[in-house]
Amino acid sequence: LNNMLTRIEGDKEKLRETIDSLEAANEQLRKAHREMVRTEKLASVGRLSAGLAHEIGNPIGIVQGYIDLLRHDNLGLEERQQYGLRAVAELERISGLIHQLLDYAGTSSTVFERIEIDEDFVSTIVDLVNMRNKGDNMVIEMKLAPGLAVQGNREGLQQVLLNCMLNALDAVQECGRDGSGTITLLGEKTNQSETSKESAVEISI
Repeated sequence: LNNMLTRIEGDKEKLRETIDSLEAANEQLRKAHREMVRTEKLASVGRLSAGLAHEIGNPIGIVQGYIDLLRHDNLGLEERQQYGLRAVAELERISGLIHQLLDYAGTSSTVFERIEIDEDFVSTIVDLVNMRNKGDNMVIEMKLAPGLAVQGNREGLQQVLLNCMLNALDAVQECGRDGSGTITLLGEKTNQSETSKESAVEISI
């Protein structure tokens, strides 16, 4: 009996060591996963940067034009105010674009929540894709069935959809002679299996 108890204590100690080792391995996996997500986000930001530069270039040119006009001595007060307001509006547009990209590139959360897959959710992704899409005759369509919702991580889902949309944009641009084409994002409910009554959300691009 004493020998058996000794072996049991030895096995318990080995089990504790194994559990500690597994916890350390799990933490390393979680850290590696966070780094992979971060790297993937930065890669997406890099793919969007050229389009963002083009998108920012237009309002900067407009602001410069208004500043040149404001230098004229023959302008009335009302005209000066109008040009000033228009210049501020263009600067706010630039600020909004930069913040949109920075928000996407920020630290990911691990919060799981109910996500409505509607035009408000998808339009954020479409706006980012359009930064890359400037200058091409590319049309992005959204066809979303009503009442689509999932339980998940909002930022993670947006990142997956953005990467897929960017890949679709590259593929269509390579196939089209003039950079024109149509990308359709289709969202609908589908049954998980023939025996299950629960529905799932299927998104096709």
